[in-house]
Amino acid sequence: MIGDAGEGTGLRRSSLHGQLAEILRALIREGRMAPGTPLPSEKDLAATYRVSRQTVRHALADLVGAGLVEKRQGKGSCVRRADGAAPAATRRVGVLLAHLNGWFCMDALAGIEQLTRAAGYDLSVRTTDDPEQDASGQLLAVEQMREAGAAGIIVEPVATDDAVKRYFSGPRRRDFPVVFLDRYLEGCPVPWVVSDNFAGGRELGRHLLTLGHRHLAFLPPHEPGLVATDQRRNGLRAALVEAGLPLSLLVEVAPVRGQPHSVRRALETALGFPPPRRPTAVVCGADYIAAEVLFVLRALGWAVPGDMAVAGFDDMPYATWLQPPLTTVRQQPRKMGEMAAALLFDMLRTGQTTGRNVLVPVDLRVRGSTGPPRAMPGILDAGAKGLQAVASLRLGDPDPGSTSWPVKYPAARGGSRG
Repeated sequence: MIGDAGEGTGLRRSSLHGQLAEILRALIREGRMAPGTPLPSEKDLAATYRVSRQTVRHALADLVGAGLVEKRQGKGSCVRRADGAAPAATRRVGVLLAHLNGWFCMDALAGIEQLTRAAGYDLSVRTTDDPEQDASGQLLAVEQMREAGAAGIIVEPVATDDAVKRYFSGPRRRDFPVVFLDRYLEGCPVPWVVSDNFAGGRELGRHLLTLGHRHLAFLPPHEPGLVATDQRRNGLRAALVEAGLPLSLLVEVAPVRGQPHSVRRALETALGFPPPRRPTAVVCGADYIAAEVLFVLRALGWAVPGDMAVAGFDDMPYATWLQPPLTTVRQQPRKMGEMAAALLFDMLRTGQTTGRNVLVPVDLRVRGSTGPPRAMPGILDAGAKGLQAVASLRLGDPDPGSTSWPVKYPAARGGSRG
């Protein structure tokens, strides 16, 4: 039993949840936990084995992926029934999204719903809505939709750890059609539909270089495991390589959470270089970050695009309302939803659980927030004075979880788009 050691013994968390999963697996195989019987609650398992509830969740996720445990409505986690078979599929498909709080998800869902209705299927929608992006919550939601009779499912994967990859690569997925939307997991054989983020980053980089910018800053969103961020970054690097310029001209700072104080700290890092190495253009990994950058620069009295060019990604509905209107890379979430649904229905018609991967085109929308760089004696030459002005902005308490790290320049992966 793990109990006597507890979690203070120096064992890695992965070792602890693996040990717990092995103990429960042995109890199931030995018949000491009969098929259909509920497992002890997370709280009871954590107390019995002296581990955290997070460790219990990871262990249960492993067992779900192995097909030994299932989630039942009103009963919690149970030993999987002896037949082990999923109930007969109905004319219903499932959609599991991270949340329904934004324009992107709602547009994607509209596209899915349109094709689902045309195909004569019902649609069941769930969200993980988990700020910690917990693997067990996502996998249990998939299992619940499957147990409810979904014929297949479209998933926006939010957790990217090994338990999720094992599940979607394992036997539980092989006889059940799944399509990933907006994101994919490296090494998983699940077909996906995502935006061509690499092309978007490259086009935006080319646009800024054509305007005359040579020093760029990239402010990525704080979303762990988001493949889109990597591809957008790689696209910017590819534009530099194509122009024969060194990758060191692209400065990247710590991931940005979107609040004003987090953006302020990111700008402090990005603008901390002395002229002429200081960036003249800020590329934001998402439009909501760009909106906050515009606010901070306006509070400083900096002109956009005269003193600093600003660009984003997504083309959110409010992008044209910003002052100045935002140059950004437009995604097509409705089309992505339609293509994900079409791919899922192709799999259902053919009886296959594998399919093609789809890159959905993006396009650059040039607006008023980008323009040629100009000499800025009142700002660039002021150096420390400008940074002191940024630091003095009263934009909320410092974010203790947002810190800067030394700028690194990994080798560009040229044409890698996922």
